[in-house]
Amino acid sequence: MKEENNLYHLIHDLSNNEKRFFYSYTSVFSHSTKIKNYIKLFDTYLSVKKFNREVLNQKITAVVSSGNVNAANKYLKERILESLKVFNKNQSKQSQDLEEISIIQMLKERGNYKSVFKRSKRLVRKKLKNDNLEHIDILYNFLHDCRLPLFTNDSNGFEYSKTIRKDQLKAIEHRRTTLKIDLIFEELRCLHYSGEDKNLESQTAKLLKELEETAEDTELSINQKYKYLNVKYMLLCDLGVFEETHKLIEELYVFVSANGSYFSYNNKCQVYVNFLKCLLEKNEKEKFFEVLNELKSTLQQPGIHQRNYTYWYYLRYLDYSASNFVELPTNVHNEIKQCCDNKDLIPSETQQVSLSLRLASYHFIIFNYEQSLELFDEIYLQKIVKPHNYEFLSSSIIYSILLHLTNNESLAKSRYQLFRRKLKREGLLKSPLDKIFDIVSTFIHSELNHGSVLACSQSIFALTKEISSSPVIEDKLYSLLCWTNHIQNKST
Repeated sequence: MKEENNLYHLIHDLSNNEKRFFYSYTSVFSHSTKIKNYIKLFDTYLSVKKFNREVLNQKITAVVSSGNVNAANKYLKERILESLKVFNKNQSKQSQDLEEISIIQMLKERGNYKSVFKRSKRLVRKKLKNDNLEHIDILYNFLHDCRLPLFTNDSNGFEYSKTIRKDQLKAIEHRRTTLKIDLIFEELRCLHYSGEDKNLESQTAKLLKELEETAEDTELSINQKYKYLNVKYMLLCDLGVFEETHKLIEELYVFVSANGSYFSYNNKCQVYVNFLKCLLEKNEKEKFFEVLNELKSTLQQPGIHQRNYTYWYYLRYLDYSASNFVELPTNVHNEIKQCCDNKDLIPSETQQVSLSLRLASYHFIIFNYEQSLELFDEIYLQKIVKPHNYEFLSSSIIYSILLHLTNNESLAKSRYQLFRRKLKREGLLKSPLDKIFDIVSTFIHSELNHGSVLACSQSIFALTKEISSSPVIEDKLYSLLCWTNHIQNKST
């Protein structure tokens, strides 16, 4: 019974790429009856969307005889783990390099120096081309060890040895500079994630200057330049320098587009997501959809953490629709709803709830109160909503206001008190956040009319802009900013 439970979760935790690889990996042996049967068993586990032992047992015994269930489960688990091992081995370039080095070592021990020389030289060229200097010392030592067996009677033997050592020294110096640059990157990252505002600007400027001085004699590789631009972007977000942030993320987007083959799909997606936010703020609609389509096509590629960026794809689509006050296409709305309830599409429960809250807030922003209320009720009644920083704050404020606008006054007051207690317990009620809750409290205890709605929106807008001193925080309060903006525009 326990084995079935473990196997069920192992299968359902596989990514789409891992599942596809499992099918293709096993298709080589598909002529075997045993293989065909365990593929059927694999499909049986996949067909049960929510774990239910009774339903699962009924389906399994329809495929495998009851006396062979344990053996079949064990065999299937072994094949899945075997395919995962091969899949991950194929994914990791570092693993491939280490395997090649171990082969070279074995050839050297057997005295096959011609193969050692050939393989070592090929791997050194590859590493230098890709600016990957991991284990390069070992490879140069292999090449040096070939001097005596291969060049003993060669007059150029010592010249060869000297050249190898010079190249090795040059590679070591480059490696040292690279490590120093990486160390500065790590310091910049630590500064970004520390959450401290004190001397942030001066410390950032100091580290960036040190980085430029270190890289003066060594041209930054494509990978290092990407890291440099990305870390600088995160720090400028922290500092709230919006104009500089927009310029930098545009530069990063152009750089990644020009050097696409050097970057993983995940790196590309991260840049697309950040650039979409910039285009949204600049209201460049045509370019926004061009980049959104690029993100969508990248999500179709293999070897990507697709489910994480699927969340961001739909989040940006919702942000665009909310800020421009436009209806979502029906198919996109249905896709978002499906993502909110499907772990295969978005595995993170936090992201599922976050997307659900943003969808409910979107309907509120476009004044579709009935559907917004229906979605909010569904979320708060059926899902465990944990206070999650500003996203929860924004949606809880919207829900409280929505209840008052739809004449659910008693529920609005009780929900407001509940949210306030949760946020206080989580330590999120700090000035000026508590001021927003004071505004909401005044609003839900006042008579509902156009003046009270406008006053509430104006006060929240001012305070939200004060809290949103950085683009990162503003992203979490986006729905609240959109609603207050629309209310004020409608009034004028």
